[in-house]
Amino acid sequence: MQRPFMDLMALFPDETQVSRRRWFSYSGGYMSMESPIEEPEEFRNELHSPFGRLVRGLFYRLAVLPIFAALVAVGLTYLRTHPAPIPPGPDPQSASVFYENVNLQTDDNVRLDAWLVPALDPQQVLTQGDQALQGHRPAVILVHGFAQSRQQVLPLIKPLHDRGYVVLAIETRGSNSTSQVGETFGLNEAQDVAAGVQFLAHRTSVDPSRIAIVGVGAGASAALLAAEHQGKLAALVLDAPPETGKEMFDSHVVPNSAPLNWIAPLCRWTFEIGYGVNLYDLNLEQYARVIASRPTLLIRAQDDAENDLSSDRVQQIVAFLSGPLENIPVAANTAPAVNAAQANTGQQ
Repeated sequence: MQRPFMDLMALFPDETQVSRRRWFSYSGGYMSMESPIEEPEEFRNELHSPFGRLVRGLFYRLAVLPIFAALVAVGLTYLRTHPAPIPPGPDPQSASVFYENVNLQTDDNVRLDAWLVPALDPQQVLTQGDQALQGHRPAVILVHGFAQSRQQVLPLIKPLHDRGYVVLAIETRGSNSTSQVGETFGLNEAQDVAAGVQFLAHRTSVDPSRIAIVGVGAGASAALLAAEHQGKLAALVLDAPPETGKEMFDSHVVPNSAPLNWIAPLCRWTFEIGYGVNLYDLNLEQYARVIASRPTLLIRAQDDAENDLSSDRVQQIVAFLSGPLENIPVAANTAPAVNAAQANTGQQ
C-alpha cells in the first residue's frame, strides 16, 4: 500500500504567486482583506487628484448642510420659546392683599399656577358676617406677556381688589410652569385663558356674566383668541398686542443679524410644526369682529409692552373696567388717551 506523500513546501508558497487581494465570502457578499495602507494600482482613479478631493469634500459638506441647518433651527426655536425662569419676586401679600395659590388644568392637560384674590379678605368676612358672602361679584383674569410671569401684572391686583373684584392672575405655560412646555406668543396660551374663565365661572362667589380679561403683550393675543370662543365675556383689555404673529416671532426668535436671515423660514416651520400652531392666526385685523362684540380697550403702547405696567396704564385699565363690570354707563371713545389707546364700548 502506497502512503500519501505530503509536500511540506506547499505550506509555504511563493509570495509572489499569491494574489494580493484575498476575498472572503461574508453574508452573501465579499469583504476585502487587503492592506488599508497600500492601495492596488487598478483602484487608483481621478478622485485622488487634488481637484477630485476638492469636489468630494464639497459634496460631503453640501450633503450635511441641510441637516445642520435643521438642527440649528430646532435648537434656536427651542431655546427662544423656553426663556430662562424668572427669579421669585413679590406676590399680592407684599401689597397687603390676601390671596391663595390655585392650580388650573387646561384642555390639553397642562397644569398652571395662579394667584386667586377674593373680592373680600378674611377681615371683611369676619366683620360683615354672612352678608359679605351673599351675591355674585365681578372677576378679572390677568394674563402676562411673553418671557414674563404673573409678577408683571401685580400692579393691577390691588386696585382691582379695592374695586371689589375677584382677581385671577395666571402663570401661563412655559413661564416658571411645572410643565416643561414652550411659549407660543398667545396661540396655545389661549387655552390657559379659557381654563381661567371656566375656573371662575364655576365659583359661587363670581358672576359668570361679569368676567373680564386683561392681557399684556402676548397675553393680549391669548385673551383675544380665547374671547373668540367665550361669548359671555363682559370686557376685554388688550395692552399692546402684537399686530401679527410674524412680527412677534421675528422679534423674539429670529436672530437679529443679516447673515442669519436665511434661517428665519426654517425657524417658523419648526415652530409651527413643533407646537401645532399657525402664526398667521395671530393677526389683530382679523379679530375686528371679536373686538367690536364687547366693550374692549385696545392700548397701542409706544414703549416696550414687556416692561412693568406704568401707573397711568393701571389707572386707565381700572377706570375702563368699572363700566362693564359695575354697569356704569361709559360714553363711547372716552377712555383716557394714554399711549395712543383706543376704546370700544359697544355692548353685545
